[in-house]
Amino acid sequence: MKGKTLAGTKCHRSVSANEQRTATRVSTGAGQRRRRQRMTEHRQMCTPSASRCDTQGTLEDRIRALGSEDLRKICVRIAERNPDILLEVLDSGFLHGPEVTNQHSPDAPDWCVCNRCKHMPTVIESVCCRMTPENCISSSQEMHLCVLQRCVLQTAEAYRRSLFGLPMEADENKRYRHTAYRQYIVWRHGRLGTGNRRVIPSCCVWRIRDRYPDANGVYTGFRPTRF
Repeated sequence: MKGKTLAGTKCHRSVSANEQRTATRVSTGAGQRRRRQRMTEHRQMCTPSASRCDTQGTLEDRIRALGSEDLRKICVRIAERNPDILLEVLDSGFLHGPEVTNQHSPDAPDWCVCNRCKHMPTVIESVCCRMTPENCISSSQEMHLCVLQRCVLQTAEAYRRSLFGLPMEADENKRYRHTAYRQYIVWRHGRLGTGNRRVIPSCCVWRIRDRYPDANGVYTGFRPTRF
């Protein structure tokens, strides 16, 4: 009788183990199917469709048909809803033709390659991105998206304050300016450890300062200790 009980127990354990393995395989398969479905949906979203191209062409035709007064009204509405878009377009200088040339600007320091740097107060801050004028980091789309956009800076600054329990800086431009410096470092170098500081190229520093200027034109500059 005891032997039968032990045999029954072993059989029950074996069945339970088999059921568990089957459930695991079913769960894994379902998870893989969901992941494949999400990847397919993501590819579909990222792939321009013919309808999107048609919509873009139709939109351009409608814009060309508008009068100057209608265009001004649309620009004002865009500025109210998303000012960063207009700021990016205006900063690009396309209204006045190409902004950059291969000739060295008389205002650029001798150590500048990109033609967008300005004289800095210290030698350690006198750094250029070392790119050609056409490919200067300060004018790149990534710089705008990762470093200059107000909504990005608002999120990063709020997260940092909540993480470290810091008070809010009263000067809004100073708050965004310092957050933009940190965003640039994370974008270009990743997260740095305590005491490991990097100098931001002059062209990028001034792109940030021009977007979020100090009312008196007074800036802290690079400091070897963490701010």
